Amino acid sequence: MNPLFPDRDGPQIVELLKEIREAKPVKDDNLIFPTHAFPSTVTIVRKDGTKTYVDFAYSCQSPSSTQTTCKSVPDHVLIQTSDSADAYPALSPKLYEYVDHMSRTWPDVPLLIVPDSACLGRERKIQVEGNEWLTDRVNVRLKQGENVLLTLIAHPKDGHFNLPLEFPSSLAPGDYSLEIEGEGWTTTSREIKLTD
Repeated sequence: MNPLFPDRDGPQIVELLKEIREAKPVKDDNLIFPTHAFPSTVTIVRKDGTKTYVDFAYSCQSPSSTQTTCKSVPDHVLIQTSDSADAYPALSPKLYEYVDHMSRTWPDVPLLIVPDSACLGRERKIQVEGNEWLTDRVNVRLKQGENVLLTLIAHPKDGHFNLPLEFPSSLAPGDYSLEIEGEGWTTTSREIKLTD
């Protein structure tokens, strides 16, 4: 995922919405929606909860009963909104280029940056950093086995958070884990070894 945020990527979002509005619908029953849209699909989520999806338009041929070959049709996309069951094909060289090229050039940033070890004898602190967390709240739990020793909360801005974590003075050296959970997201864990 490479999200865009209004306060950071406003001009790019405005241009993208303009191209969707101006895309010219075409009549072609041979253009189909991909069955494996992710990760090339562009998804726009509006404040009212509606979504717009943009992806390649594919044309498929079946040379035999056991073989089907599909390929994207240059300059054509399929557009669908969450309040409509039907996707419609449209001619839009710029949207096609956006789906094909721009999404591939976005920076590949790690979801989490967490050290795998820390020293209890020095500062007793680490930074837990996250990118592309599309949620209002992230819970970070320090655990040993199933025991939760500490819980901290981060509030991502534009998908990013940087949370200082100070280890309690009562902790002994050993193997621990950090459990990071965004509301509505799958929980992610990272192992961390604490030394003297």
